[in-house]
Amino acid sequence: MNNAAINIIVSEAEECLGPYCTCRGLKIYGFSHLRRAAAIAGRIAAATGQNVESAVVAGFLHDCARRHESGDAGHAHDSADLARVLLPMFYPHLNAHW
Repeated sequence: MNNAAINIIVSEAEECLGPYCTCRGLKIYGFSHLRRAAAIAGRIAAATGQNVESAVVAGFLHDCARRHESGDAGHAHDSADLARVLLPMFYPHLNAHW
């Protein structure tokens, strides 16, 4: 899969998941960070023969519940909790991958 195809999956993930993310206004860990992490995860998955969509979605969600640029120690757990809600809503077909 090429970068253009991966970027389409990233855009689709942002469209579905973005409205639920609390990191929207952050400069360092906001949406640009989520998009970059998702694209990199997708490229790694493509290069290693793994499920690209799963990797992109995981990359996008990894900091989705972050609320502060620093000192947000609980954001990983909060992001995982939010992912548990969003994945069945938007990506039930990826159930075997999460």
